[in-house]
Amino acid sequence: MASTILQPSDSASVSHPGLSNAAELESLLKTGDWDAAAASVLVHLRRTPGDVRIFASVIRSLTSERGFGGAQAGLQTLNQALRELWPDTGSLPNGDEFDISLRWLDEVREWLRHVPLATRGNKQYAYLDFLEAQRTGSEVIEPGLPKAESEKKQSALRQRFEKGYLSVEQWQHAVSETPRKVYVDAAEALRRIRSTYASIEAHLTQIVPKDWNWSIPPLDQPEINALWDRGAKEIQSLIDDIVAEKLDTTASVTDEEKLVRSPDVNDPVEQASQVVDNGSAKDVPARSDTSWQIAVTLARKDIAAGMVEIAGIADPQLTGRDEFFRKLDVAELYLERAQSATALIILEQLAAEMTERKLAGWESRSTVARVWKALYVARQMNNKKSEAEKILEELCRIAPWHAQAAIDAANNYLKSAK
Repeated sequence: MASTILQPSDSASVSHPGLSNAAELESLLKTGDWDAAAASVLVHLRRTPGDVRIFASVIRSLTSERGFGGAQAGLQTLNQALRELWPDTGSLPNGDEFDISLRWLDEVREWLRHVPLATRGNKQYAYLDFLEAQRTGSEVIEPGLPKAESEKKQSALRQRFEKGYLSVEQWQHAVSETPRKVYVDAAEALRRIRSTYASIEAHLTQIVPKDWNWSIPPLDQPEINALWDRGAKEIQSLIDDIVAEKLDTTASVTDEEKLVRSPDVNDPVEQASQVVDNGSAKDVPARSDTSWQIAVTLARKDIAAGMVEIAGIADPQLTGRDEFFRKLDVAELYLERAQSATALIILEQLAAEMTERKLAGWESRSTVARVWKALYVARQMNNKKSEAEKILEELCRIAPWHAQAAIDAANNYLKSAK
């Protein structure tokens, strides 16, 4: 299928009464001067605070033209603008105006799904093309398939190909022709996108009155939605799998591929990822770095080999926020493999740390809910029903929209264990 990337003509119109230089901004977007466009928005919102919906056009255009890197740049500018325009509760517009001004954030997942991930010839393919390829399935006609069923499958394949959709094999071929570094860079950009979005969520959660019953639209797939509403986390998972499959274990990793980076001092999430030890801050490697994601992916396929790889990465690292999330990753891996007793030991320790350090007041609700959900499942699987119900009560208090997902996950694990 031809590239599903959003075209500039779809997104380069920014006329808006809240911005005094809409014509100038539109011109900047059409010429592709994205950094100047983002700066222009921020400068004029500082001078005459307007409607932040202007960022919908900017971020969509940035994503269209510069992919995940553009999306991250746009979201970082939005993060800065929100903290300047709305530093506290008293600076917010009224509830209805506030909701309308940020409702467009629910579209960001869709923009990310259109970013090209693979190239074949002169065509580019995005995450949506991957989903369509999964729907098409394999081109292979199984030996011994009855003639009627074989003809039915061939007919279905022809119809899909006529509409421009890929098969699984065609998607895999496009991926094989795309350099590995493209996916390494994409994984890093998505990590930064999710980090920046979490920072936006943390700020808004702190200043928005609770009685507004408002929550930021999820950047990852919402719990209740299905295949076609997947978001940043699901795209990153696919990319991590591709990176792992493309990894040549016999070749040395270049300095460039190690993606050594320094913390962004302007990003509160980056600042929060540092550990304070005896009054001095120590840098902690990003918890979603590519080598860690590769190790987790390997563990999903082979728990023994994967844990050896994980140990090699985790053992030399400093303790702190990074270590906390890596332990959570490992606990979830053990749950997936029905090794619930081991998972429970890890999760109880993480829960105690959250309580002791009052992390629920610092981390996003989605992060806190992730720990409580996993702990609820682990306690249910270990027949600790009353303790599990206490965690469910806590989950309902902090993030009730995650409660049903926790119950469903526990039921699924218990069924699979029988």
